[in-house]
Amino acid sequence: MRCRRIAGAQAGKLFVLLIQIRHMEPIIDKRPSRLEELFLDELKDLYGAERHQLLVLPLLKHAASSQKLKNVLSSHLDETREQIGRLEAIFEKTGHQPEARTPEAILGITREAEKVIGDTAPDSATRDAGLIVAAQKLEHYEIASYGSLAQHARTLDYDEIDEILETSLMEEKEADDLLTALAENYINGEASREGGPDEASREGGPDEASREGGPDEASREGGPGEASHE
Repeated sequence: MRCRRIAGAQAGKLFVLLIQIRHMEPIIDKRPSRLEELFLDELKDLYGAERHQLLVLPLLKHAASSQKLKNVLSSHLDETREQIGRLEAIFEKTGHQPEARTPEAILGITREAEKVIGDTAPDSATRDAGLIVAAQKLEHYEIASYGSLAQHARTLDYDEIDEILETSLMEEKEADDLLTALAENYINGEASREGGPDEASREGGPDEASREGGPDEASREGGPGEASHE
């Protein structure tokens, strides 16, 4: 209960800060420093990465079979929408219109995620394990980006902007920790007990049971699919 009150207080403080930033005079320097130019360039990349997440996270969620994984991805999708709003407020504060520039790294991770989906069996823990890898690659890109931008903001004395970036950085780290815990405590172990591709593709055999760790394990839950590795 105490944690909820603290979280609520932090959310209220952040909301007030966002309102204040939107009503403050933009930061306009006649001769912006090279660091300010770099800050703006990195901000465009991060904004593009976050907007691209609105497309990638639903793709990962749809392909996942674990309800736990679906829940984590769904929760982070909601956070991503809030983070996009914060970045737009930062653009306003710096006197610029929001501009999205999707980084090549994010596009590459997206292609890797699509390959995981194409190379793994539906409703398998192995696919879920691969989806977690893809999701964490996205998180690590954003953790590095938010951390670097926050450090630049401190150097440039953008105190309010620094606080907003640190809030999003904390959310990215928490999402990454949730994915790690899910993989270590649940999904990776299930994936290690699934049969190989030759066994799974054998016609006329118990392909679903072998994918989920064998016929005995599948029968305990009454059938194949998510129940056997949830």
